[in-house]
Amino acid sequence: MEIHNVHKKSSTHSTWRDFCWAVFLAGGVFFVSGFVYGVLSGVAVPLQDPTPAERAFEKFHVQISQWMMMAGACLSAGVVCVTFGKAIIRQLF
Repeated sequence: MEIHNVHKKSSTHSTWRDFCWAVFLAGGVFFVSGFVYGVLSGVAVPLQDPTPAERAFEKFHVQISQWMMMAGACLSAGVVCVTFGKAIIRQLF
């Protein structure tokens, strides 16, 4: 008969925590990459009197930057919500 030890760590809990950290950090990398991409591609400093082709090119880069930042924010926020939800459910039951 095995005695339940409170201090004994489960391997699934560690794996779950590692997975959550990896997804959270990946979200942070996406967010920062999108922000840096937007700044480096000239989105932060708009062109003076751009041609229609330059406007379309700038719009394309803005969209890429925004999608990367949104994907990163969703990944990070999703992990936070899932982690808090799991903790709340664990406390309720």
